[in-house]
Amino acid sequence: MHQDEKSLVEALHRGEKRACDDLVERYRDRIYSVALRLTGNPTEAEEILQETLISACRGAEAFEGRSSLTTWLHRIAVNNNLMRQRRNQLATISIDSPEGEDGLPSLQLPDQAWNPEHVTLTDELYQKMDEAVASLPQQLRSVFVLRDLHNLSTKEVAQTLNLSPGNVKVRLHRARQLLREQLAGYLEELPDQPLDE
Repeated sequence: MHQDEKSLVEALHRGEKRACDDLVERYRDRIYSVALRLTGNPTEAEEILQETLISACRGAEAFEGRSSLTTWLHRIAVNNNLMRQRRNQLATISIDSPEGEDGLPSLQLPDQAWNPEHVTLTDELYQKMDEAVASLPQQLRSVFVLRDLHNLSTKEVAQTLNLSPGNVKVRLHRARQLLREQLAGYLEELPDQPLDE
């Protein structure tokens, strides 16, 4: 934790009102972005943002500093999203295949590395990518959004989602495979846009 973040955490622990304002100012856009990627719905993302920031300000004394403040806020946002889904009893995506060790469907797909930053994204591809990410099962989408779209380390994603680093890697691999499958036809039409590193 860097000094600026440490000072903010100390001010939050002391209950300083300005500290909560600083937290909102500093992390609002990032948390909204994560929530929007998780939900695909601006209204729900705004509600998750509000719930996350309120929870963080009210429960700041619970933050022990074992992870970064960003990781802690992401964990609250992801948990708020999951609680909202349970409350709303949203339909889940079902893949008809046997489950693997982690409870996720086993996907027998070839192992290929893919980094979305290596693809020049047009507006149309952004839209296709957003649709593909939104269609991922929630367990895979959370890992993909935090790791590949928000550049958290594997360790930070593991802390945020209370998973082992190995489980994060498995879910990230599966998310990338599903996205590659969904975007393959579109990406083949783009000239000189490599999928692999």
